[in-house]
Amino acid sequence: MKPINKILNKPNQVLGSLTKQALMNQYYTKIVQKYLNNPLNTDTLVTCYKNGNMIIATNNNEKLTLLRYAIPDLLINLRKDSSFTGLVSIKATINKFPHKNKLSISKRKTNLNKSVYLSDKASSEIENLANKIKHHKLNEALLRLSKRVK
Repeated sequence: MKPINKILNKPNQVLGSLTKQALMNQYYTKIVQKYLNNPLNTDTLVTCYKNGNMIIATNNNEKLTLLRYAIPDLLINLRKDSSFTGLVSIKATINKFPHKNKLSISKRKTNLNKSVYLSDKASSEIENLANKIKHHKLNEALLRLSKRVK
């Protein structure tokens, strides 16, 4: 098993790519929300954008229907934006893990290995990254991870 410091300090590793993807999805969500009308502009989330295909999630069936009707116009508008010049398709889904979930992560019991610790540098980098991420569950997880200092 690799020490956690080696995993965290390399930007090309799994955690680095996950946090980069989360930040990119936040960026894409802000752009997409500019082109959507109420109530879609507050309750939609870009969950994936790869190879010109985008997946947008919303909270319930009513908003999913509205989003599906808005996709043709959204596709036209996003293709004009320099960030989405290669956009081919948009798929709409229901968010299976909504932000306003009644179960908080802190209420779940976690069984972490108590012998794993972080260096001060790694802990501060994770905490800084957690402050930049708006996704509530990922933010909480990163803050809990950053507290594991020797």
